[in-house]
Amino acid sequence: MPRAMTYKPGSVIYFRGDVGDKIYVLKNGRVMLTSEDIETGEEIQERVGVGEFFGVKSAFGKYPREENAQVLSPSDVIIFSVYEFEQYAAANTRVVLKMLKVFSTQLRRIHTKVTNLLDQAEQVDPELGLFRIGEYYHRRRQYSQAKYALERYLAIYPNGRSSKQARELLSEVSSHAERYSSEQTGSGGHGDTDELSDLGKRYLKAVNQFGNGDYDAAFNLFRAVGQESGEHGEYGLKSLYEAGRCLHVLGRHDETIRHFTALLQKYPKMEQLPWALYFIGISYKEKNEHDRALSFLRKVQSMAGNDADLRKKASNAINALESE
Repeated sequence: MPRAMTYKPGSVIYFRGDVGDKIYVLKNGRVMLTSEDIETGEEIQERVGVGEFFGVKSAFGKYPREENAQVLSPSDVIIFSVYEFEQYAAANTRVVLKMLKVFSTQLRRIHTKVTNLLDQAEQVDPELGLFRIGEYYHRRRQYSQAKYALERYLAIYPNGRSSKQARELLSEVSSHAERYSSEQTGSGGHGDTDELSDLGKRYLKAVNQFGNGDYDAAFNLFRAVGQESGEHGEYGLKSLYEAGRCLHVLGRHDETIRHFTALLQKYPKMEQLPWALYFIGISYKEKNEHDRALSFLRKVQSMAGNDADLRKKASNAINALESE
């Protein structure tokens, strides 16, 4: 049976990237959906009206949520499983017609934006595009990916327009990668250079697969790179960590918990420790084991340090759990 849930202001019903099979209808109150424009990268906010449903596409399609759903004022929400919503929709023609109208509008909007992106892609300067990939990963502190992209840029365009900036960024990201490897190995060594170069390419390929939504392929490749690189390789722990993220997005919660637990037991000082604990906590939340989830998420909240994104995610998840 569908159930009613009351949420406090500031609670987050779900985060973008979460995987879930629940569909929501706003009974009263205010809920804001926040997503990212695929064309500009800018934030898009959309208010959910009373009586409107949300979370439908990702629940039916079994893919990660495309937006954050945050509560702005005390709100009552009706929560359906996919099966319950199918039964409800089948008995209410008006709901089906409303869904078709909403989805057709969204498809037209997406079609327009994709067309614009394709038109722009034909005009993109490949040299500038490759440099911007390095900048992008640098901003996101994904130093292995940034290092690979910047090395490729300098190999292809040694005297390019952005070569000076590329060398400066490469020096910075390389120092981060070296420090990371040194912390994990105790020696600072990277092993065989050719091997790491090949592993780096495969690591980046897995990153691209993840970004394209091919999570099963990304998981298999991350796991393979992690096993081949080993604990003394630059890509070893990062790949194994990313493999755990794939399990989380795929909704394989028990496997996510086992994967990260085993990883933390073997590498208790790994760089991604707080995020690994976060995914364990969220997995327990999805399994409705709220006490365990709160235990992990509160620990994450205390360990987040300067990572504002992690602290916010943990806090919002805690608020959501405490409001239930």
